[in-house]
Amino acid sequence: MYEKKIEILFSKTKFKISFNELWYFKRLLTLVKKFYSNQKNIDKPILLKIPGNGNFIKINRFEYLEINKSITNRITKYKDDFYYE
Repeated sequence: MYEKKIEILFSKTKFKISFNELWYFKRLLTLVKKFYSNQKNIDKPILLKIPGNGNFIKINRFEYLEINKSITNRITKYKDDFYYE
């Protein structure tokens, strides 16, 4: 079966996740957003799990914002291209 991969770019680094794991990754990013919404956590780095391969990447708040923007843009593009009301 054909499995589409989505490439995510941030800070000169890139990784690929499966299209069907996008919902899980978006949920993880929501939890990270909640973590960084606490003022005392803004400067703390975190380990973010990459779905599909089990690897973790160490990111800071600014890298999180880049990744979140990239994912949001992909979802918006998908909705614009394929979603009809």
